[in-house]
Amino acid sequence: MSNSDESLLDNLPIPQNDGACGHLVGESLPRLQLAPIAGDLVDLSKLSGRIVAYCYPMTGNPGVPLPKSLG
Repeated sequence: MSNSDESLLDNLPIPQNDGACGHLVGESLPRLQLAPIAGDLVDLSKLSGRIVAYCYPMTGNPGVPLPKSLG
């Protein structure tokens, strides 16, 4: 699938909005500071507009073993 193809894969269900997050519309984020890869801490509660934050689990660094609790 190319980046310009907006169709779903054949085996994926069509997303449905069940309204479970409807109560969040218009709510503000609590004070939440995140450390970016480079730069100062970012407080998401201070940003305006629509925010999308991607969070990834620890995937490790090349040449550095995972902690025993994750490996």
